[in-house]
Amino acid sequence: MLACCISVKFVGLFVILLIGFMTVVDLWNILGVMTRPVMDTVKHLIARAICLIILPICLYMIFFYIHLKVLNKSGNGDGFYSSAFQSQLIGNSLHNASMPQYVAYGAVITLKNHRTGGGYLHSHFHLYPEGVGARQQQVIFKSHCMRQFLKKLVLRKLCKFGMCWLIFGYGNL
Repeated sequence: MLACCISVKFVGLFVILLIGFMTVVDLWNILGVMTRPVMDTVKHLIARAICLIILPICLYMIFFYIHLKVLNKSGNGDGFYSSAFQSQLIGNSLHNASMPQYVAYGAVITLKNHRTGGGYLHSHFHLYPEGVGARQQQVIFKSHCMRQFLKKLVLRKLCKFGMCWLIFGYGNL
């Protein structure tokens, strides 16, 4: 029951804390009775540890495992998860894609924010209003992956006049 409580919502964590507190109080009262043998208190402690800690953790992990095995296909909310998790979803554009550790020259990359829901970088030619910063185009992030708006950047090395620069650009540079 406790595993189901926390599996549905994390508000169930407070129920688990309440039950844990009540269990500690009850065990303290059992320990205070001097007529009971100590082994009886140890049996109570072991039984409650198994039923209130180990069993709910195992059930929670089983529910999580079932959830990941059943929901293994790509869907609308993929953009909220990390690229590594998306690469495991069947039907996702990143499924079984290789992810090198370092970016190489000529590689096509997608910039994604790992905070605030993991938005994808998107730029458009809407200028900021006058008086609010520089009059430059807005660069924002979209929280969902819209393939027609998703911009891919290409990294190139440009060498001229004995100097080299790394440049980013859309499409072919």
